[in-house]
Amino acid sequence: LDQTRLFIAEGLDAEQVVLLQQVSHEWFDVIALSVSSERLVRRVPALLRSLRRSAQNPDMRILLGGRPFCEEHDLAESYGADGTASDAARAVALARMFRPVRKPRQDMVDVPG
Repeated sequence: LDQTRLFIAEGLDAEQVVLLQQVSHEWFDVIALSVSSERLVRRVPALLRSLRRSAQNPDMRILLGGRPFCEEHDLAESYGADGTASDAARAVALARMFRPVRKPRQDMVDVPG
């Protein structure tokens, strides 16, 4: 991706607050979360709702990964995610597909060559 930043967290407590602050202050096209703990999976729907409410980008896409979402393919969609990937390479490929095509500036002129 052109400008990729990683937010790596171990757990959803204090890190959740930081993540919500990030999406409320900066524009993100895609957020990808990996959740492996069965205990934390139950908290994902509320987190996704909070992310969407807080996001500056109303069209922000959310990807979910981790063992629970790979084992139960419909789980991510039922939680409100836009997609799921079984590994990091597939997550990046899916994120690229979600990224909006930037429209050219209106003041730019295409000069035939």
